[in-house]
This record gives sequence, structure tokens and C-alpha cells, in this order.
Amino acid sequence: MSLGQILGGVVGGIIGFVYGGPMGAVIGFGLGMTLGGFIDPYTPDIPQPGVPNPETQVMQGSIGGVISDFVGTVKITGHLLAYGKERNVEVTETQESSGGKGGGGDSQTYVTGYKYYMTWVLGLCVGPVNTLYAIYAGEELIWEGELNLADAVNGEETLALPNGSCTFYFGTDDQVANPIVGELTDDTLNSPYRGFCWALLDDYMIGKYPRTPTLKFMVTKQPEFAFSAHNVIQEYDYNPIHAIWYVLYSLVGLPSSWLNETSFAQAASIVADEYRGVSVLFNEEKTALSYLEVINMHMDNVLMYGSDGTFYPKLIRKDYDVATIPSIDESLMLDDPTFNRGSWTETVNEMKVQYTELTAVREKILYGFLWGTGGNGVHGLLAIGDNSGYKTSLTRSVATITIDSFSADSQLLVISEEGLLYGCGYPYWYTWGQNNDPGYSLTLVDSMSSKLWKAVSAGSVCSMAIDNLNNLYATGLNIYGELGNGTGNDIEGWTLVNSGSWKYININYNNSFAIGNDSTLWGAGSMASLGLHTLSGTAYSFTQLGVHVDDPPGISSGWTKCVGSINGSIGLKGSIIYTTGYDVWGNIGQGHDEPGVNYTEWTALTGMWSDVFACFDNYGFFALNSGQDLYYSGKNGYGQGGFGHTNVINGLTLVPGLPGIQDVAVSINSCAVLDVDGYIWSTGINNLGNLGQGDTLNRTSFEKISNDKYVKICRHHTGFFATKL
Repeated sequence: MSLGQILGGVVGGIIGFVYGGPMGAVIGFGLGMTLGGFIDPYTPDIPQPGVPNPETQVMQGSIGGVISDFVGTVKITGHLLAYGKERNVEVTETQESSGGKGGGGDSQTYVTGYKYYMTWVLGLCVGPVNTLYAIYAGEELIWEGELNLADAVNGEETLALPNGSCTFYFGTDDQVANPIVGELTDDTLNSPYRGFCWALLDDYMIGKYPRTPTLKFMVTKQPEFAFSAHNVIQEYDYNPIHAIWYVLYSLVGLPSSWLNETSFAQAASIVADEYRGVSVLFNEEKTALSYLEVINMHMDNVLMYGSDGTFYPKLIRKDYDVATIPSIDESLMLDDPTFNRGSWTETVNEMKVQYTELTAVREKILYGFLWGTGGNGVHGLLAIGDNSGYKTSLTRSVATITIDSFSADSQLLVISEEGLLYGCGYPYWYTWGQNNDPGYSLTLVDSMSSKLWKAVSAGSVCSMAIDNLNNLYATGLNIYGELGNGTGNDIEGWTLVNSGSWKYININYNNSFAIGNDSTLWGAGSMASLGLHTLSGTAYSFTQLGVHVDDPPGISSGWTKCVGSINGSIGLKGSIIYTTGYDVWGNIGQGHDEPGVNYTEWTALTGMWSDVFACFDNYGFFALNSGQDLYYSGKNGYGQGGFGHTNVINGLTLVPGLPGIQDVAVSINSCAVLDVDGYIWSTGINNLGNLGQGDTLNRTSFEKISNDKYVKICRHHTGFFATKL
């Protein structure tokens, strides 16, 4: 209501009351408000935006500034290289006005503000970097993932941010000029910035005010050198011995012949075993010596110059014979020692702590204590201290181990918080590394107690694991060559089968899959379900997949996961699922029922996906989309798909009645899922208490187990395990 309407109504009401009493006041108020509206029309109470500000406040860039460099993982702020293409868009609001009892209302649209857009280029650091993990606008995380140099074409990848797109250049020598940058400057000045890591934000919405946000990029750089393969420590950090080599060779420019490769290699191996990784940002104009002092202090090292004319590291460790150390007494001192001691009033106990919070990807989630349900077996698979038969409800293990990761079938393998490997369950054929009965509880694998582990996978008669130096180990029967040791021979106890850079392992019905740190996919075992364009033969050693001449383009790398069902394999590359093998009963989701069709190559499924889950004892698999909705394709004879019936599900189909899901445990003809709030749901066969529902009744739809919350689940042969803090 406008001021004119208010004043007109008040005046009209007073006059009407004088001449007509209360009824006259009502009539007078209405007439007065109407006349006042003609004089001062009503406008809605909407903030007035003014005019768009043509002056965009841009972050500063300076000529001659330091180009940052680093090793390890850092959060780095860019420097402005170029900007332009500023524009603004009106933000409007429409309000409806009422026409009263007689109708006739209308609507008006008002400008309430502006959104500002701009294109700009940020220079980050000396390249090439290995991985982009996150992008921040100020302190707000606006993108998180894993963008790898190995997947980039000409050293660049484009990704979607909430307010626009970002083309990220890793800093390779084959980068090509971007024509958009030429529009900002001049085509004659349009450099590809080869060897320089940079980012282009194109037509990016910078907000409701004309100020560019400060963007920070979480990146990893781990240069490789021939003297040692131990450049990476615990995935995100860099070996400090390699960091010294990088400073002397890459930054200072000393020839490699001046550096003692043998001594550097020995020291790098020792520091890697000690997990003394480091991340160093070279962003200030300091001497190389000042950076070397910091790195040496981190690992207790001295950089020495030998009689052979080379530099070499000397780690300060208790690796010497005291009797051989020269003694120093007063006869050898030229001057008497002096000491300066402050007064008691000047004495201060002080401890300085400095840290940098990197990103959520570095947080290590500990999954707490172990609970299990279903078949316990004569060997006490559930690790509850006895072999008292199956359990129909989740029962806590007697172990007091805080669990980091776990995998199970007829045997249970657990990696503790400290990185130690424990086993339990079926003891024969060295399925968990020792050929003895563990006594119904988790037992430390003695032969591997000196090593630390980061991943483990349990198969039906064998197991595989990755240690913290990224080496691949195996134990057990090798029926199909799935252990990848180059032969069909069984392995009695944990044995190194492939040294190198591995980050993922999965062993299934008749083959196994491993993913390297470069996101390439490798397989061993029966070639019929490895996507090698053949139905026969055995791959006794790990063979790279997705590189056949007839494979779809672009699938040689970028893999994040690969699992197996019976005679079928399901891989996840980015957000695309690829499957291969025998598609009977919807086994690999390609839409074929009996008698099925053989797929000898990797074939993509439609849709965008975030995770896949399968059981090598089942015909079928589950998948999650980006919204954490659960889908299933495959055999459903016991209702293990959760659709309320036992018919085949031929192709990925949304499972009804579930909230968002974060984890899935697929067992033989049963399935348990963990929702985003921490609750467990289960369906399928339940003759051994497989579902943890407190009974032995089968289900064909997912039912919630209890109101207890858990943080991780894992299948076993006839049930599942769960952990909670």
C-alpha cells in the first residue's frame, strides 16, 4: 500500500464519520484510499537494485611475481593472467496484485538485482601436476573429485562447477592454445603456457556483486626420477629424499652426475618404509639451501659432499657402532666452551605447532568395531570366539581391533587402524595367508606382521592385498590363474606377485582386477570375462585391459572400480559403467535373458553412475547413480534384488522403497545395503540368518534391520559384516 493510499483512506474516513457516522467512515475510507492511489500509485515492497555496476573488481595480478612450484599435495591460489567478456543479467521478481471482489488482478515484474559474469585465466604453478582433487571459492568447497593427468588429452580437462565451467591445464609440454584466451588478449599473444599449470573460467557467474572470487586449487605433484620408484608416500605426500633431488636437479640445475644415485635410492627406501612423506610449496624467493634445511629437518637427514665429488644424503639413525665413533675430550678443544643461561623469569616452556588442513580426501575414516550375521561355520568365520553355528542378528566380534578396511568370503581379512593384517575363518589352502585354524577369532598374519597394508580382497579359495608401498601380494589356490603370478601354480602364503603402483584390487569368481595409480585397468585369470575379445584362454599375468584395437576409444585409463559376477565383469570408468562376459539372467545388464549373449569386449551401459557392487557367487549386480538411488540387474530367484517378487530383472532397474544408499554387500542370493543415515536394510534368502533380521524368514523386499547406526558393511559367503564406532 502506498503512502497516498494510506493518507487518502485516513482523511476520507474522518470526513465520512463526521457526515455519516461509522458507516460513513467505512465508505469514506474506501473512497479516500482509491483517490490516494491515483495520486500515489502502489508499488510492491521490493528492493531497488539501481543500475548494474560496470566496474568489475578483479583480483590483482603482477608482472615479475614468483611462479609457484611444489611437491606433494598443496592448496594453491592462482595469479590473474587475463580477463574479459564481462556481462550482467537482471534478476527479476514477479508479484501478483489482487483485483478485489470484482477480479481483474494483474502481475508486474521488477528488477531486484544483477548476476555478474566474467571470463578469466588463472596461472597456478610449474607443471606438470598429477592430480586435481578440489577447488575452493574462498573457503567454500565448490568441486571435489579426482582429475588425473593420465586421463587428460593434450594436458587439459574441462569440468563443471556450480556457476560455470573450468578448463584445467596440468602443465604439460603438449598443451595447445585456447581460442577463448585469444579473445581476451590478442591471438598473437595467445600462449598455450606449456609447462605451466593454469585454469580458464569461461563465462563464469561470479555472484551478485562485481567481484571475482579467490579460487584455490588442491593439487598433487609427484615427479618421478630414475634412481628410485619410491617417490609417493601414502598416496598424497612426496618422498623427502626425492624432494631433495628435485631441488638440486630440477630447481638448481645440477647435473645428475653430481648426485650419488645409489645413496639417494637407499635413503629413499628407508624414508618410504618410515612413512615420512612431505609436501613442500616453493612460493617465496628463498635460497635452495633454506628449503633443503627444512626438508632435512623433517626426516633427520644431512646432505653431504663426498670425496667422489657427489652429493649424498646421510640419514641420522641408530645404524652405527658406538665404538667406532671418534671421542672428543678437553685436550682436543681449542677454546673453553661458554654457556649463556637466562634468568628463571625469562624461562618459558613453549611448543609451536603448524599444520595445513588439505581436504576431505585426506581424512582417513576408521570403521570401528566388527559385527557379523549369518553362517559362522566350523571355523568361526564371524570371529565371535566360538563356532556355535549361524547368527540371525548382528553379533559383535570378540576382537578389540579398530578396523580400517575389510573383505570376506569363507575367510575374513581385516586391516587394522595401524595397517596390520588379520585373518579368520576357513584355514585351508592358505586362503588368508596361514594354513592353520585361527581359533574362532581374528589372528595377526604372522608372516606379514612387518608390513603395513592399505587394501585387501577375499576370494572363495584365495586372497589378494596391496601394501603401503603399492605392491601386490597374493595367497591361496590359483585355479584359473587369477592370482596373476605368471603361472597356474598355487601360492602357499602371502607372496609378492607384482611390484609397482597399485591402488585397487578385486578378486572374483574366476579372475581378478587391479587398478594402477595411473587409473589403468589390469586383469588376470579366465579371458572370457576380461574383455580381451576372446572366449578362451588364460591370462596368468596381469594384462592391461581396454587397449585392444577394437575397444571403444578412451577406455585405456580413467578406471575407478571393477567387480565380477558369475562369468561377468562390471567396471566403472568415471560415471560410465562398462560390462563384459556372459549376459544370462541380466548378469551384466546388457538386456539379454536366457540363453544369453557373450560379450567379449567392454560395452557401455546407458546412464550416469557413481558406484557398482557385485558378488562372484551371483548372477547380477547393483549400481548407484549420482543421487545415491539403488539399481539392480540380474537373477532374482530369492528376491535378492528387493523388488517384492522373484522374477529376473533384465537391465538396471530402480529398486523401490529405499532411501539414499551409500554402501552395498552382495552375498549368495541375499543383499544388505547401508543407507545415507547409517541404517541397514536387507532382502533375499535367510536360511542361516543371512539378513540379520533376527529370524530365518526369506524376504523379497528390503526391510530395515534396526535403529542401530553403522558406518560400513561387507559381504561374506552367507551373510554380511558391519562396523560401527
